[in-house]
Amino acid sequence: VCYQNASNYKDRMLPDAFRYVTKYKGLTGSDGEYNSEMTCITCHNPHQSVEITGSEHYNKKCASCHQTQVCTAPPGDLAAQNNNCVHCHMPPSSSTDIPHVTITDHNIRADNIRGMQRAGTSDPNPAFLGLEILTKPSGSPLELAKGYLALYDKYLPDPMLLDSVAFYLNKATGSDAELLKTRAHWLFNVGDMDALQHLAQSLAPDASIDAWSAYRIGEAYFQDREYEVAKQYYLIATEGLPLHLEFQEKLATTQMQTGEVKQAEERFRWILSENPKRPLTLCNLGYLKVRQRRFVEGEAFYDQALDLDPDYVQALLNKAAVRFQRNDAATGKVLLRRILAIDPNHPEAKPILEQFQ
Repeated sequence: VCYQNASNYKDRMLPDAFRYVTKYKGLTGSDGEYNSEMTCITCHNPHQSVEITGSEHYNKKCASCHQTQVCTAPPGDLAAQNNNCVHCHMPPSSSTDIPHVTITDHNIRADNIRGMQRAGTSDPNPAFLGLEILTKPSGSPLELAKGYLALYDKYLPDPMLLDSVAFYLNKATGSDAELLKTRAHWLFNVGDMDALQHLAQSLAPDASIDAWSAYRIGEAYFQDREYEVAKQYYLIATEGLPLHLEFQEKLATTQMQTGEVKQAEERFRWILSENPKRPLTLCNLGYLKVRQRRFVEGEAFYDQALDLDPDYVQALLNKAAVRFQRNDAATGKVLLRRILAIDPNHPEAKPILEQFQ
């Protein structure tokens, strides 16, 4: 769980770290909650948005338990905050994963004053500090490495987090399978495809590889155009997670590259039976047909992809190629201009259009 500012879940937490798990979790760590039976609906009307609930409503809730004269804030500060209890004792913090969003600290304490005394800083919104596992006193290096990978994948794609993964991976111990999975994940995220291949080559022939690691290793070989090797890893990935359409897509694409056209088409059509609204699959199936010089069928698949996503650049580019192939340069140039309206510096559309101009 990432944390930013200050909330003290009693002795379990440090007072200078705002760990945002849930608002209820913050509330249960509040001083007041231990001496009352506070719940969410003590202050909130579940049928009315906080956006239209005035601050006076919440001030009255505070005053129902606390006498206003016990507030120790200097009169000037209190007036500056419009006598708003929440503004001082439940300060907001920025969110690391959603821009322009603030979250309210529901750990209500007498000393929770705008976060200004936290960790010796005058900044009410200090920067991200780190991760902590809340279900036990401390996490193992491997758990922390996996935590930073999850944070990078799902919320905050900052390369600095991958440095933290490397730091903890160097300290990690555990089962070979878990270490392999985490290291492969990290190498894939940092883009070190050569190291991924070396990792695969270092494995014993009978080593067990999970589906995601197999997929990532397959990607390393696919990018080097070693399609036969990539296909073997994609097969492991699809056997482990047969309903993962991205894995199936990459296997079908690789089969197309290795000349297994019938198997590739069957797999693409199976993917569409699972999800008919995948522009990528429609585009790939169209490309397969064009490679067979079945231009009308191929273009029909490109059109289906563009019906779902009119700005799908790859489908526009592929359709333009068909138009030029069929001596319809006028339509081809129109399609290239559409691409350049979406991406003015597209590396393929721009030189092709200049050539035909």
